Amino acid sequence: QPRSRGLGDVYKRQHEAATIRLMRRLLADDRRAGRAPVLLDVGTNTGVHLVACAGLCDAALGCEPWAPMRYRAEASLAASGFSHVRLLPCGLGEASAELPFAVPQGTNLGTGSFATGQGELMAQVRRGDEICTEEGLRPTLIKIDTEGFELPVLRGLSQVLEKAQPAIVFEVGGSRVERAEAAQAVSALLGGGYRLFGLRRSLEQPWLFPLKPGARYENALAWPLLRGAQPPSGG
Repeated sequence: QPRSRGLGDVYKRQHEAATIRLMRRLLADDRRAGRAPVLLDVGTNTGVHLVACAGLCDAALGCEPWAPMRYRAEASLAASGFSHVRLLPCGLGEASAELPFAVPQGTNLGTGSFATGQGELMAQVRRGDEICTEEGLRPTLIKIDTEGFELPVLRGLSQVLEKAQPAIVFEVGGSRVERAEAAQAVSALLGGGYRLFGLRRSLEQPWLFPLKPGARYENALAWPLLRGAQPPSGG
């Protein structure tokens, strides 16, 4: 059975503490609103977000194409004893294919990406709509950390976005111009059914503000207006 964990001080020591707190709050709000909390974690990396949120979910699915990171995530999930969480050895994209994957360089092992169109190895990408149909998954929350590959991921989830209207936590990185272009592109793709917020770095409450294209945030939130004008947050 899913297990609920207290926040405590442990998440203050985690990478992207504010994002983890926000994701947990969104999943808890799903439960309060009568929605079955379901997480789709695209770009699972070592599994920090997936493990931190799994105890609040009825079901959770992670996607991680790079084997060294996936093995770490699998070990963390096994140690946590979650039986309702699955981890797939693929990325998500607009269509199922084998694409060049650029492996991380340097000490930050979370920077592997399909975005450049070049890479040291070929890795599998699948369309998210197909996976969700196969798995019988209706996500209420999607986390995307794909180092610039967010738009293909979202295009491949078009049916899920239309039918399930999930909240979406996603990364907006790069230079100021790149951040602005990425935010505007996501906003255009999602259309008028979502409102975008930026998440400030914080060890306490996950403070959200209307997203300003080009500004730097820990991550961004696309909030479905179907659920109300404001997401549940500390600000």
